[in-house]
Amino acid sequence: MLVGRRPAAFGGGLLLAVAAILVVVAANRPIARPWTPPPSPTNFVIVVVDTLRYDATSMGGQPDTPFIDAVARSGVSFARAYSTHDATPKSHFSLFTGLRDGLGSSNDRPDMSLAYQFRERGYDTFGVAANGSLSQTSMICLKGFSRYACPYDEWARMTPTQHLERLPPILSRLRQYGARENAWNVARLYCSGPEVLARWRTMVASAREPFFGFVNIIEPHDPYLPSAEALGPEPASADDVDADVRFRALRFPLARPEAVPDAALRASIARRIAASDGRAWSLSDDLRPSDLATYRRRYQASVRDADRLVQSLLRELEQRGLLERTWVVIVSDHGEAFGEGGFVTHWLSDLGDREATFHVPMVWAPPARAARPAAGTTTVDDDVSLADVAPTIYDLAGIDWTPLKARAPDGFGRSLVSYLMGGSVRPSSPVRVGGDLTDSDRQQMREDALRRLRALGYIR
Repeated sequence: MLVGRRPAAFGGGLLLAVAAILVVVAANRPIARPWTPPPSPTNFVIVVVDTLRYDATSMGGQPDTPFIDAVARSGVSFARAYSTHDATPKSHFSLFTGLRDGLGSSNDRPDMSLAYQFRERGYDTFGVAANGSLSQTSMICLKGFSRYACPYDEWARMTPTQHLERLPPILSRLRQYGARENAWNVARLYCSGPEVLARWRTMVASAREPFFGFVNIIEPHDPYLPSAEALGPEPASADDVDADVRFRALRFPLARPEAVPDAALRASIARRIAASDGRAWSLSDDLRPSDLATYRRRYQASVRDADRLVQSLLRELEQRGLLERTWVVIVSDHGEAFGEGGFVTHWLSDLGDREATFHVPMVWAPPARAARPAAGTTTVDDDVSLADVAPTIYDLAGIDWTPLKARAPDGFGRSLVSYLMGGSVRPSSPVRVGGDLTDSDRQQMREDALRRLRALGYIR
């Protein structure tokens, strides 16, 4: 299943079986034929490729995600999916709750999340997150996962001796590119593919059906230090380009914005620095076109690494026969700017370029037991949002999510099930909305979140 251009990586029998039941949708037009749910509860898996902009994918015109493209061609791909925010915590909050806003509000509670609702119904819930912002100690909506791993948490708890044992391959990659050997770069590389895949394998091996799984991978995130295989013939280091976009020595005008003679540019720089929480390195004014081109090429190579990792993650499900009973959703939490709007990277107070920092891939791959609707294209061109993922999954599972929407009737996503299947899904028992964390719990989580964001360089 889901192999497309690389069929040798999976079993041919399953590939043929799934090819016979492709889910298809006419662009801009939901199909009319209703969906027949599978005879027993279905599993769900969300894969978030952190920092992946739509135009960096094969669906968006690049050749760098052939595996994800194959998944898209076996299911439904939304060509105009947009993140609710350009920052990881806020966008993941929307993804798991269906709320466009509300992180840190009275709606930021465990029982508003997919993981909690599935766990209450007897699902096995597990997750792995490479991004250090996605810790259960700082994100309330992640509390519903019964089993959860964040490599960043584990790295922070290690002793100096344990760090030394794991440093050689990390330092080798940093030196290959001439990148700095600092805490951010080291932790970022530690929380990459091999560590995520190892934890995912352990969780999938012990998964009990039905289950709800989540995995976040961080390969496309800066500092853009892809594997040699993904980079190809391009030299890893470049004497005239600083390998670290966030640690580079700023040049004029960012080095001395107050000395910029043009009043309009001076005001623009001040506004954009404020939008990025004081991070002048998130502006592109001092970068040459050749600098931005180098960062973008390395980013695209990192996207190729991410595509291979997604294939490996789903292979763990395929080898255990679980994909036959599992809906897989592949999305990103936000994009990445490379000079658009005068910015680089993301977390720009939602003021960045819409196509660069908000337009993301969204792919839904059905379980092999899903009923087969009429033929058509697999691409949908209507605008959709990350906030639409949760209500869609609830519909596919037969869960009435109207009590959740009632808490924010004007700020809740919509179900996309009609695009996937047509018709409607009969709700089962309604969601339970009740219970909360103590004020002390919330305060501790807020403090932990602020510590993480400062350590990760996103706020001062």
